[in-house]
Amino acid sequence: MTALPPDQIARLEAAHAALARGHAHESAGALAEAVRGYDEAIGILAAWPGPPPAGVCRDLGVAWMNRGNVLQRQESPRALADADQAYERAIHLLNLLPLGTDPAFANSLGAAWLNRGRALHRGGTPASVAAAVDAYATSIEILRTLPLDASPWFRINLAGAWMNKANVLLGLNEPHRISEARRAAKEALALVASGEQSEPIFADIGLKARRVQCDALGQLLVTPDPLNDVTELTAEASDAVDDGLALIRHWEQKGLTGFRPLGVRLFLFGSRLYTRHQPQFVAEFILENLDPETTPGAFAAVGDFHRVATEAISQTRARLNQAGMITPGTPGADRLLAIAQALTAAETRLAEVRATHLAVAAPPPVTPS
Repeated sequence: MTALPPDQIARLEAAHAALARGHAHESAGALAEAVRGYDEAIGILAAWPGPPPAGVCRDLGVAWMNRGNVLQRQESPRALADADQAYERAIHLLNLLPLGTDPAFANSLGAAWLNRGRALHRGGTPASVAAAVDAYATSIEILRTLPLDASPWFRINLAGAWMNKANVLLGLNEPHRISEARRAAKEALALVASGEQSEPIFADIGLKARRVQCDALGQLLVTPDPLNDVTELTAEASDAVDDGLALIRHWEQKGLTGFRPLGVRLFLFGSRLYTRHQPQFVAEFILENLDPETTPGAFAAVGDFHRVATEAISQTRARLNQAGMITPGTPGADRLLAIAQALTAAETRLAEVRATHLAVAAPPPVTPS
């Protein structure tokens, strides 16, 4: 690489300082100031004397991408349109780079397509959502060529592209897209599995991917289709729920509680899954997640978990009792009676847990709409 003359070095340093200010304001939530910082960097780099070197071209593309990232956080239709234009400028500039010479170049281009997909998805129109699917697909095609072990960000961006693609596919509400969403979520999970226990960003992607995976599986389980193996789908869903909740408990024990809303959602899905398909495991599932004597790091002090558990016990008991299912002397009565007794024991144990760990008893469950 040819050394830059002093005036160009000074120009590049000024642009980097402006980018750093934009990052700092963005991290602090000062979005207008962040845009000004990125605009300053864009102005400096766009006025480069002569053809810019590849590194300068990449910095300019990244500045446009960062501008788009801030704009889409504002979520107004005008801001989202401006964000899309910023990503178009970023993609144009990053496409000019010799992508085969430096994996970082391809990573930046893939990230620009990924972020553009997010903005398009947020647009919410049929056209923008369809364009988001294409943007994520383009991002995946670029990022999957990278040496994933060379940088954690290569793996993070690719996993994020798969996870976001899964999310947008699921939201299309088209039956043939549900299985695609399930497969995309599993691709994301495979990419982050090795780092979920050690890096919160890997765990975040993995948990969001499990949420999409479970939502897709839930739709497949209620969709009449002879090709759907209910036993297989149920096993996959229960594994996703159990692994996800175990991962959240792992991070809670490390003092990170930010995954708790995802935990509540997974616990609600798991409770309904077991109630409907495997009622014999409802009591065990509840105590595994709420009883600290059963599981270290259990969500004993989280009222939302108790509300879900109370609802699950009530719903499972109602299913067992419907149409006189538990009738002595009828086939399966002993098994159903054992399930009912396990529910009663779990209910008793939950009352003890609440008395110890909650300031007030959990209110009655709210019937979902």
